[in-house]
This record gives sequence, C-alpha cells and structure tokens, in this order.
Amino acid sequence: TRVRHAKYGQGLIVKREGDGDNTKLTINFPGYGQKKMIEKYAGLEKI
Repeated sequence: TRVRHAKYGQGLIVKREGDGDNTKLTINFPGYGQKKMIEKYAGLEKI
C-alpha cells in the first residue's frame, strides 16, 4: 500500500505487525530508507 507522510513524503508499506492501536508499520521511503511507525500516530494518508 502506498502512503504519504508529512516529513518523509511518499512511501510503500512493506510490513505490518500487530493489530488495533498497536499496529506497527515498516515503510520504505525513497531517500530516507525504512522507517518503523505506529499506524495510529504516524499521520499517514493512503495514496
């Protein structure tokens, strides 16, 4: 799934762990590498 983040721009979700409020995402952002974020707080927009 492609997403957009305010700081890192467009990225691709490569891994999803857990469920509910504790869902952790690993997202590959070109130019920034892989970042791990908690979905609830990441402020991501699907694109």
